[in-house]
Amino acid sequence: MSIASTYTFDSLLEDQSGELLAIYQKFFPPLGWSPTYFRWQYYENPSGAAKVWVARERGSIVASYTAIPHRMYANGRVATGWRVQNVVTLPEHRGRGLYHRLAAIAARELFNGDHPLNFAFPNERSKNGFIRTGWKAAFRLPLKTKVIRDAPPSAHLSAIVTPLTQFDADSERIWEAHRKRLGFAVERSSSYLNWRYFSNPKSEYSSFRLDSGKNAAIMTLKFYTREDGMRFSHLCDFFQSEPDSALTESAFKQWIDASVGRDCREMSCWCVTGSGMEAVLSGAGFTEKEGFDRWMVLNAHTSAFEPATTGRYDQESSWHLVMGDSDVY
Repeated sequence: MSIASTYTFDSLLEDQSGELLAIYQKFFPPLGWSPTYFRWQYYENPSGAAKVWVARERGSIVASYTAIPHRMYANGRVATGWRVQNVVTLPEHRGRGLYHRLAAIAARELFNGDHPLNFAFPNERSKNGFIRTGWKAAFRLPLKTKVIRDAPPSAHLSAIVTPLTQFDADSERIWEAHRKRLGFAVERSSSYLNWRYFSNPKSEYSSFRLDSGKNAAIMTLKFYTREDGMRFSHLCDFFQSEPDSALTESAFKQWIDASVGRDCREMSCWCVTGSGMEAVLSGAGFTEKEGFDRWMVLNAHTSAFEPATTGRYDQESSWHLVMGDSDVY
């Protein structure tokens, strides 16, 4: 169906965000949208402000399409890319082409060489809409989970574990050593990590530094209580200066201890093929989550990735891809 002439399209200004926030609060009540959370996610990001395109009917917002900026690491260079999220159309306005019109408007700004790598995490139902508007479905997100049936004994760690209250230049050095072994990632500067984990006004995170003597790692966990009271723990981030199986094992044991200490009944993470954590999780009985249907979709300008020295952008094993890159689990 063609778009009726009663619709207009524009970019949302920050001081106009109250109407869109009210839509989120109505249609996504479990996600905890508040003015503080909206401002943190859309306008306090150290990579810059979000871009929000909206469709209006008689002046009122009826659909929106949002992109959040990230500094993206791709084959040795860093540039701004965009994560599309919170694409919504009010039920009574669906089937009128609003999504495709907003996606086309956004593409004129996002799909160019200044932004060599854009990404999103749609579900199976939404994935095809992205494909029809210029995105590539690269792979299903590699979610692994394990139910904690009995409380294991407290683990003996070979590494020294230090809780973190902020990320600093030392955290960046560990990340920069880690990313040399990668092709693609969301860049993890200290300002990004502090914004993502310590400034987030609604989520409960715990971060740690682990030292083995010669190598170091950074780990961030998220603890979440579902509406029925069941507690979950998510491994949101893990990176280390050099491959070190003993250090990885210590990080995993620390995750178990923290999960049991917080009365969690299930542990989960995104674990890409070939990562240092893959063998540890497999040995501990983690399995793929049945029915999980979220995808990594990409819009890439391939000239930015030639020559591809560390793998293809559409292969999960080329990525540092973790739950901290999204907040939809």
